[in-house]
Amino acid sequence: LTKALKGVGLREKATLFMTLMAAFQALLRRYSGQEDIAVGIPVANRGRSEVEGLIGFFVNTLVLRTDLPGDPRFAELLACVRDATREAMVHQDLPFERLVDPTETRAPTETPLPSPTLMLTAPTDTPADTPLAGGHPLEGLGEPSFVDTFAEGPGNWAVYNDEHVAMFAGEDSLIMVALDASRRDPYDAWMVSPVNLTNLYLEVSATPGECAGLDRYGLLIRAAADASTAYVYGFSCDGKYSLRLWDGEKFYMLKEWTTSQFIHKGANQTNLLGIRAEEDAFSLYANDVLLTEIKDDRYTSGAVGLFVGAVQTDEFQVVFDRVAWWLLP
Repeated sequence: LTKALKGVGLREKATLFMTLMAAFQALLRRYSGQEDIAVGIPVANRGRSEVEGLIGFFVNTLVLRTDLPGDPRFAELLACVRDATREAMVHQDLPFERLVDPTETRAPTETPLPSPTLMLTAPTDTPADTPLAGGHPLEGLGEPSFVDTFAEGPGNWAVYNDEHVAMFAGEDSLIMVALDASRRDPYDAWMVSPVNLTNLYLEVSATPGECAGLDRYGLLIRAAADASTAYVYGFSCDGKYSLRLWDGEKFYMLKEWTTSQFIHKGANQTNLLGIRAEEDAFSLYANDVLLTEIKDDRYTSGAVGLFVGAVQTDEFQVVFDRVAWWLLP
């Protein structure tokens, strides 16, 4: 059932939590007959670095409110819930008590908005690759500093074509194709956006085409302007992730290729890659789940980029449809 629910979310670029929330709201609408549905969700509220190490109760309640007029399809409902969740995270610092105070007077026995709540918890028999404790990567970040959905083409990126790779604009996307998987030494082709950033959270949405094994794709962070050096965070077709350092001559593995249940493996599966770089600390995310944390201080700032590499599949294609970053204070 969990796998099926994740599949539904993938088609609409939503997480498992968003899919469950949409189903829960559909159930509430059916039994209540109401079209305006509000559900509360708890958040850790530790998005600011100054409170991460403090002892105390910081949990806040967010209200996800969805208007469901008529009889919307589930995909339409899920899209509304996805957008509402992201918007709620932007305002997660506002205490729920402050939100309730200005509302109209209610009876002492009346529950303040919202009455129903939903919380997703990990199962007790968690698998070996249990994620690290941590909240949603967007908690406390506010609106992104930059978003590119490629609606106006790849103008923000230094695209090129050569014997290794083809890059071109798709429909609201950027497509990268690794042409040759026959090399004894696999070749990763990448390109960068001409920016110079230090501390940030970078998020990329990507969907691979037909693939196998270690055919891989992902992002670059703190890259040199000519991409001669970079940190390279990637996913593989068979559900692995790694963090590598490229020094202009060879790769150094900061995190070996590691299997994770939180990466959607196989062809035509959309994944959300996220990496938070703060001073010498890197937090790696897959579909909003914190996988691991790594420290390395060799590169302190640089550009961001995208990459693709064919290991087993000629003309391995990846569709990138969204890149966003949030600058950290």
